[in-house]
Amino acid sequence: MITLERYSEEYDEALRELSKLSQKGDITFSIFREPRFYSGAQIQTQEVLLYLILKEGELIGVFNMGSKLLTYKGKREKVRYLCDVKVKPEYQNGSSLFKVVAKTYEIMEKDTVPTQLIMFAENHRILKLVKGRKKKRRDLKIFHGHEVGKVKTTLIDRKNRVKTSNSLELSKARIEDVQQLQEFIDQESLEIDFFPYYDLSKLGTPYYRDLKIEDFYIARSKGKIVGTFAIWDLTRVKQTVIMGYSRKYHLARPFYNMWAGLKGTAKLGKVGEKMVNKYISCLLVVDRNAGIYRDLLSFALEDMKKEEYHYLLSTLDIRDPLDRVHQEMRYRREIWGEFHLGDMEPEDGEYVSGAYFYLEAARI
Repeated sequence: MITLERYSEEYDEALRELSKLSQKGDITFSIFREPRFYSGAQIQTQEVLLYLILKEGELIGVFNMGSKLLTYKGKREKVRYLCDVKVKPEYQNGSSLFKVVAKTYEIMEKDTVPTQLIMFAENHRILKLVKGRKKKRRDLKIFHGHEVGKVKTTLIDRKNRVKTSNSLELSKARIEDVQQLQEFIDQESLEIDFFPYYDLSKLGTPYYRDLKIEDFYIARSKGKIVGTFAIWDLTRVKQTVIMGYSRKYHLARPFYNMWAGLKGTAKLGKVGEKMVNKYISCLLVVDRNAGIYRDLLSFALEDMKKEEYHYLLSTLDIRDPLDRVHQEMRYRREIWGEFHLGDMEPEDGEYVSGAYFYLEAARI
């Protein structure tokens, strides 16, 4: 019999093993959650609501229905996020997924704000259930899913260098910048739907684990802040591990790595190798001005040129004007996904007040 239970520390080791389920593609990789699975859940959601899927006491799956403070239609609201949906392959076609959607329906039924769902390939079975909702019997307890837009995670190679305008004052943040930076975040983050609220006084707490004020970069014009983002190193929380390659990548890898060695760009690693990735977070720029972001990103890449890492990751709505800066990167990879909202309403509504929304690779 399959049951759902709230998270218990005794299952954390089993959860860490579950998190290693591979995400297949030309490069097959797993996201390890070491040394503690729950730490990753605390970054995804401020208020964690982690459910274990058990079969006669054995862990076969997990999902999180926690919430975090986001901008929604110009106000800060607690918004749920359905994430960490992982089920062992042998149970993915059984009743376990229906248990998940039935529980999420029960939780969503009481909410006044829709739930976030960010769908990549590994979530396709949940997505299929949600998308097929209108074709099924109306009495089935499955929430309605509404596609809001396409998202793209860009993996920016450390080799990239960007031309700048040299018209801005660029710097790393210091303690004395906190008040001015917080005021900028408070104001600008209300302009973009689903932007997670950043409280700089709580850096280092579980929701901001390993994030420091010195990780923020600031762009100023005539002394006024016009842009910022943080480079967040989460390698002590989650690790990307290469598990294998498709045949064509396996055959091409030696030749690609020879070229990468000449160019100084990231090589395709060995199977079992852990990749060191960092995340662009809290990305705010006045009027979503691509020029400001370009200058700030150039400054950060130059500042980090002696650091050992593979990629900077940034997730954006494909309509976001800042994405054009990513498109200029000669050395990059891209992962595409879909952003959905779930609620009880059968018809699509106006879920984004502006032209685009914002998500963060670090919190997906």
